Amino acid sequence: MTRSLTTSLLAAGLFFAGLLPASACHRNRGCSGGGCAGPAESCCASSCATACAPAPAPAAPQYVEQTVTRYKQEMSEQEVTCAVTRMVQKEEKYTCTVMVPKTVQEQRTVTCYKQVSEQVPYTCTVMVPKTVQEQRTVTCYKQVSEQVPYTCTVMVPKTVQEQRTVTCYRTVSEQVPYTCTVMVPKTVQEQRTVTCYKPVQEQVAYNYTVMVPRQVTENVTRTVNKYVQEQVTVQVPVCQIVPKTVTDACGNCSTVCERVTCMVPQTRCVTKCVPEQVTVPCTRVVCEAQQRQGTRMVCKMVPEQQTVTVNVCRAEAVQQQSMRTVCKVVPEQKTVTVNVCKMEAVQQQGMRTVCKVVPEQSTVTVNVCKMEAVQQQGMRTVCKVVPEQSTVTVNVCKMEAQQREMSRTVCVPVTENVTRKIQVCKMVPYQETVKCLVPTACDTGCGSGSGCGTSACSDGGGRQGLFGGGLLHRNRSAGCCN
Repeated sequence: MTRSLTTSLLAAGLFFAGLLPASACHRNRGCSGGGCAGPAESCCASSCATACAPAPAPAAPQYVEQTVTRYKQEMSEQEVTCAVTRMVQKEEKYTCTVMVPKTVQEQRTVTCYKQVSEQVPYTCTVMVPKTVQEQRTVTCYKQVSEQVPYTCTVMVPKTVQEQRTVTCYRTVSEQVPYTCTVMVPKTVQEQRTVTCYKPVQEQVAYNYTVMVPRQVTENVTRTVNKYVQEQVTVQVPVCQIVPKTVTDACGNCSTVCERVTCMVPQTRCVTKCVPEQVTVPCTRVVCEAQQRQGTRMVCKMVPEQQTVTVNVCRAEAVQQQSMRTVCKVVPEQKTVTVNVCKMEAVQQQGMRTVCKVVPEQSTVTVNVCKMEAVQQQGMRTVCKVVPEQSTVTVNVCKMEAQQREMSRTVCVPVTENVTRKIQVCKMVPYQETVKCLVPTACDTGCGSGSGCGTSACSDGGGRQGLFGGGLLHRNRSAGCCN
């Protein structure tokens, strides 16, 4: 921005002051005052072409000092008043409804289920075993041994002595010197600062809650089961063994024991459970909270700085020369005689016993047990559950609504005007002197007698300035009009 402003001021000053020289001819303008009133092409062709000389070397640049106004930023503090909202706590009383439990005794009708046993006849099918003799043909396998000759190959060991060359390794010890670094411990006393914690006891008062038990006696109705014994006769199946005479196919008589199942009445004692309502006193313990105060001993650790002298063991490296024994293994060749065991194959004849199994058919008489289904009648006890209605007194906890006054803390917004300091950026003008480049004269060698009467830096209308033939005018080396 400062560079653009400086360039604009310099161009305006040079344009109005007429400091720049005029050129002999200008592009797109006619030559006036030299007798050429036609276009620029005819003018340059007649008079300017013979009058224009080569342009001289450019002059050294010149600078002029000018004072310009610039702006810089400056930070300043400014106090402003702003509204700040903060929350303030406030105690507020309100009414709330609290549900308080209350125990009420009520009469309730409950249904109790009583178990009742009943004798019910039933028919069952019993599988009775029955033994029957049957003829069966069985195959028995008999083992028969037989001597059979055979030939076998036996490997017989034979010991032969052979010469073998073996390599034995002998251990040779040698003394070798070596240098080692030994860390020698050295004890040095140093002063160290340590922090020791000293326990300090202090009596501190505190509040604690004690639950004090209190016994309360109440009458409670309970249902007690009373057991009643009753004699019941039932039919029990009993298995008995009965002797029976049996004649086989050869006419021989034998006694066989046969298992027979029969029903025998048995009397047993059955215990029934009869519920009964009993009112008994019940003592329960109720704990009440009580606040108490006491003191207790609190131990605090207080740090103390102490300077102690400690023994520090430091290790120093010491170079030592010594000898050590190094064991080397040296190989030696030896010829030894060894016993080698070789196996030789020998053919031998022998006899061995071979067992064969020969089948034989035989007929035998076997006892076959078959089961026969027999229908039997019996009685069994069936338990049924019979509902009974009874009225009991129960404790019912009901909730009652109670109005209570309570207090709570409410945060209320409060707006305050606070004065604060802020940083404000301002643009401050200041004067500065700079150097500006001054353009040189535009001398192209066109005189007054050449037929071109206009100035060298004129733009064709008699104006001398920056854009006519000054800084922005291009110098044509081929000619004035080109």
